[in-house]
Order: sequence, then structure tokens, then C-alpha cells
Amino acid sequence: MEDATHAFIPSESKVWELVQIQTVDTEKDIISFKTVGETFNREESAIREAKCSSAIRVFDIDELQIDNIPSDLVKLADVHKAGIFYSLSSRMLNDQIYTAIGPVLISFNPFKWIPNLYDPKLIKQYATDQLTLTDNPHIFAIASESYNGLKAGKSQSIIISGESGAGKTEATKQALFFLATLTLEMNKSDTDDDDDKDNTNTNTNTNTNASPRDTPIKGVST
Repeated sequence: MEDATHAFIPSESKVWELVQIQTVDTEKDIISFKTVGETFNREESAIREAKCSSAIRVFDIDELQIDNIPSDLVKLADVHKAGIFYSLSSRMLNDQIYTAIGPVLISFNPFKWIPNLYDPKLIKQYATDQLTLTDNPHIFAIASESYNGLKAGKSQSIIISGESGAGKTEATKQALFFLATLTLEMNKSDTDDDDDKDNTNTNTNTNTNASPRDTPIKGVST
């Protein structure tokens, strides 16, 4: 603990709280600390104390990336439960309710409406991989991966789990919205292609010199 400048301390309100170590007394198992804010441009609280044995040491504060928490927590330099909870909490407080951990999407119910979070324009961006799960975690990214799997002829399933009120219904609704929108667009595209073929055949039939035997049947490629 003596070599560490910061630590995570269990917190009733925040689960894990990032603190700056002031003094350490290993014999009495006491660490004194000040609370760390969201960034280094922070106001620090009065010195408090906790048990050394309950703290998780942070030797390199830069490894926490507290000013630029990654959207995929696999990219965290130092992975432990306190760092994961801290990162998720920090992102949620910035209205970034979706966070990736590899192929898994973690989501929070913000209990408020976040503008443009489900903008229909995002569907095309996720469907064409302009936005991805790793760089821009979203329920649309999960739905897009499933959609691509279906197009490749592979059976798909999306498992959505969580506590009551965590947002499972909303996540399911938005995943289905994504899949339904892409399906409708695909069907519309197929219909437009058929119409183009029909128009081509109709134009061919306007040849006044064509005999009935030479006239293509409408809707059939010749």
C-alpha cells in the first residue's frame, strides 16, 4: 500500500470509490484518504479513514484512464471488479448507458429519456459497421451482429438478463425495432428490384416490330 498513490474503497452509495491515499498504518490496518472527483480538476473532501485490508491499490493512476474511460472495458490496463464498477458508473453518469466487455453489452436503465439514443439514422450506421460494439456500444450493435449471422444462414439468439426494472423490456424492444427496420428495408429493396425488372420488360414490349413469339413475358427474365 505504501507504493500506491490511490486506491478503491468500498462505498455504500457508489459501491467502489476512488480515493487519494494520504497515510497508511499497516499495524492498525488504517488508511487515511481524500475522495477523488471525476477528473483531476477536482475539489477534494476532508480526510477520512478505512481499513487497509478493504482497499484495492492503484499504483498507476493513468492506467485507470479516468478522463477517457474506454467504451470496451477489455481495453482497461488494470482489470479488477472495483475498476469495472467505477468505469461503468462514470460512463452512466455521462449518459453513456451502454458499455461493452468483449462480446457482452452492459446496459443501465437511466430512468430518463436520452435524446437521439435510438435515432433511426443509427440503424444504417450499425448495419454497415460504421459504428461497432467495441467503439460505440449499443443494443443496435448486438442486433446488427445477429442480423448478419442470420444472413449468413446461422441461427441466432440474444440473451437479455437483469434485475426487475433494469431495462430488459426496452432493450428487447429496441433490438426488435432494429431487426424489423432492416427487414422492411430489405423487402422494399427486393420489391423495387422487381419493379425495375417489370419496367425493363414493359419497355421492351413497346417494340412495334416484335412478334408475339418475340415478346418477353412480363416479370420473367429472358
